[in-house]
Amino acid sequence: MLPSTGPSAVQRLQAVNGIVDNPNALTLLAPIPFDPLQDVVKRVNSREFADFKAEHNITSFNSINIARILAQVVYYFRAYAQLNLHHGHPVGEEVVFSVPSGNFGDALAGYYAKKMGLPIKKIVVATNENDMLHKFFQTGRYEPPKKDGKDFVEVTNAPSMDIAKSSNFERMLFDMVDGDAARANGWYADLAKNGYFQVDSETLRKIQDVFTSYDSTNESRIGAIKHLGYNLNHGIDPHTAAAVVPWMDTATFPEPEETEIFHSDTPVIFLETSHVAQFGEELEAQ
Repeated sequence: MLPSTGPSAVQRLQAVNGIVDNPNALTLLAPIPFDPLQDVVKRVNSREFADFKAEHNITSFNSINIARILAQVVYYFRAYAQLNLHHGHPVGEEVVFSVPSGNFGDALAGYYAKKMGLPIKKIVVATNENDMLHKFFQTGRYEPPKKDGKDFVEVTNAPSMDIAKSSNFERMLFDMVDGDAARANGWYADLAKNGYFQVDSETLRKIQDVFTSYDSTNESRIGAIKHLGYNLNHGIDPHTAAAVVPWMDTATFPEPEETEIFHSDTPVIFLETSHVAQFGEELEAQ
């Protein structure tokens, strides 16, 4: 189930043309954004439709499914081990992970890895113009953008990050309040009623101990792509570029602790969450 305007040409070949001979798969395209489609998937996977799910053997395979998050935890440990093995990084010393984030699945996996003992100094949540998560990590206010009374996302050159509501964000909040479901539900009740919620200062402090954030634009992502291509002969896609932009854009950092993170000697591991080949047409136009 995908927005009809969302997939790149290669993704469309994979998701639409690539499964036509698979009797167990069907791609549905709709002329609406990702978030309403995700709401449908979440509802079908809720207790309300448990019998329907069982009868038709339905599951989700995006990051709504916690099994995918658990699988993603593994490559945080592998990336750290590769840094130790091939680049002489001392075992036990901290690293920073910079993570392109829309639905917050990868960032959540990094959080779980940190809780499991991986020495992560900070997880940088990198966003595009749909910067609701960035604003939250700076202020504690969670407010999906609206237009004409509906959730609104800006279409960008990093389409997998064109998301207004991040499903896995709820899991992080739930954990940060030690599994206090009533508090987490209260925030989301405020969201449903008022269009936003604000976490308390102590919860925000705990969250900021683990996460910081940075936003990017179409232009800054293209700049990061060109820089890595010309200077390092390494091609990256626009999603990955969002994670690189904070280290390209050194002009201003609003908070002292951010300056320390972005300018420290701590090694940074960028998550490459898509492949440049999926965006050939889009990048050729630049």
